[in-house]
Amino acid sequence: MSKSPLQGAVIGYGFISSKGHIPAYLERAKSRGDVQIIAIVDTCEARREIAKKALPEARIYATADALYAAEKQNLDFVDISTPPCDHAKLAHQALDLGLHVLCEKPLTATLEEAKSLLEHANRVGRVLFPCHNYKHAPVVKKIREVINSGKIGKVRSLALSTYRNTHAKGVTEWNTHWRRQFQYSGGGIAMDHGSHSFYLTFDWLGAYPTAVTAKMTNLEPEKYDTEDNFSCVLTFPNGLANAQLTWTAGVRKVGYTIQGDQGAITVEDDNIEVAIMK
Repeated sequence: MSKSPLQGAVIGYGFISSKGHIPAYLERAKSRGDVQIIAIVDTCEARREIAKKALPEARIYATADALYAAEKQNLDFVDISTPPCDHAKLAHQALDLGLHVLCEKPLTATLEEAKSLLEHANRVGRVLFPCHNYKHAPVVKKIREVINSGKIGKVRSLALSTYRNTHAKGVTEWNTHWRRQFQYSGGGIAMDHGSHSFYLTFDWLGAYPTAVTAKMTNLEPEKYDTEDNFSCVLTFPNGLANAQLTWTAGVRKVGYTIQGDQGAITVEDDNIEVAIMK
């Protein structure tokens, strides 16, 4: 007997959910039939109209409260794709109803909110999963494969760079520059891209840092109130990691260097090279 598909709602119909999450759910429903998006929530009327056209079979709501009042008995999970300022409140609300939660990164705007959410999820026995999608990229999977093979020996140091010439834009129907507005984002590039760099360092060094030294700056303070450049050094029990993030670069690319005691891995975007000491 086949299982019924998991039924979910997407909260926030902006760029990432409309161009990334929703198409992936639809493809999964078509190929495996084990998930179904039955509802979408967005506070912006124009975005709700767009959602109606994109998913005519889904019910559309203006608030999470309205969603739960009508659908809580029908839902297995929610996908939170709003700006970070709302993540904690929305996730707690879903967990209170016994729902699993998939949440865009960063999971929350503060450490205290993250700790509270983790405790809540553990207490009610529900999955709380942040969208740490870089871990599933083919090149990152290859890095893990090489590390696991032992070819480069013990990983000792990392360097990660993320270069962008501007911030990712939000949908024009709501707020194009919300990522540069602290009240919505909780921070700039460190919040938007930093989580990717950090969770990769934790995985590659197999530990958590014991100390962090960081510096950030905002080169456009007359326009925005969040940082556009960030660099940090993370000290681990078994190594060191350097991360550099910028929204003011002259080129768009991502680079990683993983140094082991017997070799190294170098990555530029989707290209990977492995060098072994002889």
